[in-house]
Amino acid sequence: MKALKIAIKEIIEGGLGANRKILPDFNLKQIQKMATNSIRIITGKDPEPIIVKDAGHTLTLAGGLNFLGASIGVLFGRNSRNIWNKLGGSIRTIGSMLGDYTLFTHPDKNMNKAGMFFIVAGVVDFVQRFLPEKYLNTINHLNIINTMIGTQKIANRTHQKNTNLVEVY
Repeated sequence: MKALKIAIKEIIEGGLGANRKILPDFNLKQIQKMATNSIRIITGKDPEPIIVKDAGHTLTLAGGLNFLGASIGVLFGRNSRNIWNKLGGSIRTIGSMLGDYTLFTHPDKNMNKAGMFFIVAGVVDFVQRFLPEKYLNTINHLNIINTMIGTQKIANRTHQKNTNLVEVY
């Protein structure tokens, strides 16, 4: 909680200015590189790393948006697809995508790949909130594939780290 309090204070003081704490080094070329890296992954090549030095501020904002969106959804949009449910879910999805961006800019290639799959899943999740209900099951089932591939990439990283630790001992 102490670290969270410090991060929030630093975001408020230096947020999006010249020495920004949220999304440091972000530029539009990264979006182009995301598309290029997606094609590289589909064709079986490793992505070109996009490494950003984030000190946890982007994740702090992501967590705050997740909490805010979930609170709006629970308080005002339960058991319905009303505007409050859509608003809360959209805020939560944006927070999640910020967190996924930090995976995308991670130096480890498995984390980088996982971030890209999770970002795609987030975009699909955002769009589906505004589609007719008859399409939702199909889209959800297809989107699970993105999530599972991303999760598998994180599991690969954990497995590699564990293997190296076992070899050391």
